[in-house]
Amino acid sequence: MASFVFQDIIENLQKDGVIFGAEYRKKDGTITKINGRFGVRKFLKGTGSSSPNVITVWDNNRKRYTSMIPENIVSLNAYGRKVRLISSQVLEPNDFNKG
Repeated sequence: MASFVFQDIIENLQKDGVIFGAEYRKKDGTITKINGRFGVRKFLKGTGSSSPNVITVWDNNRKRYTSMIPENIVSLNAYGRKVRLISSQVLEPNDFNKG
């Protein structure tokens, strides 16, 4: 059974610019959902860069940028599939791809 490295999936989402869903655990422990997209530059101020330890996406529902700590992401919805994060680096099922 093949599995995808989390960073590879994030890179595909960044490259393709597709809208995706995510559930993540906030610092206070609550789970929240976003409907986001990488690559939105319209509302950037300053350099547009953030810490390399977080993932910054445009949240379509809240109409703002949201930063997520990768280890706190619970699940991702993209390319017609939903996967749960089973460790900080690996996602299953093995068919999470664009096809």
